[in-house]
Amino acid sequence: MKWAKIGIALLALQAASHGSLFGQNGVQFALDKFGQEQPASSAAVPVPVESANAPHCEILGTEEIKITCTYTPTPRPAPSGKDKFRIVLNRAALSFGTVRDSYMDIDLTFTNEGASPISRPPVVTLAVDDEAGHNIVRRVLPKVDLSKLSPGVPVTFSERLLIGGFRAGQYTISLAIPNPDPSLKNNPARNILLSNEGIADSTIGLNTIAHFAAGRSNHPSRN
Repeated sequence: MKWAKIGIALLALQAASHGSLFGQNGVQFALDKFGQEQPASSAAVPVPVESANAPHCEILGTEEIKITCTYTPTPRPAPSGKDKFRIVLNRAALSFGTVRDSYMDIDLTFTNEGASPISRPPVVTLAVDDEAGHNIVRRVLPKVDLSKLSPGVPVTFSERLLIGGFRAGQYTISLAIPNPDPSLKNNPARNILLSNEGIADSTIGLNTIAHFAAGRSNHPSRN
């Protein structure tokens, strides 16, 4: 009887020892396995890569800002060759202050890649919106006369506008080009979209040309 009790005790001790090893080593193994597999799982998630055809912008400063962007034309629709109406933005350069009222200097280079000159030029408007989509600046650019574009010849238009300051935050600069047809000019869905990669938004009828971040907190003047 005595030996039987000793044998039972030994068996219980051995079982406890195996349970302890499973509880430690078994869990540790599972964690090690997770630790080894997790990076492979993360690596499998595709990382977005900026398209080579997307707009390329150099943006300097947050209180005194200089923006220079170049743009890539969209491929021509086949098999038409030259389109009846196809305007490409080649380059944009803007400089302005954000802390207080300042002048915004604007250079926009366009090319008419259509088949003929533009007989009835549309009005071009500069738009600046904050990250919530609120209108901060809306200014007509009277010197941007697209009727001066001869097919295939780049032309640079320059403007200088007095604008207000900006609160600290993120902003988007766009060009709005309403349809010159009087029955369509107040319909954003029928606005003219530039033939460039990554800038035209047909849902709101705007051509986004740049983004910038303003520095100091200041109340913007709506323009």
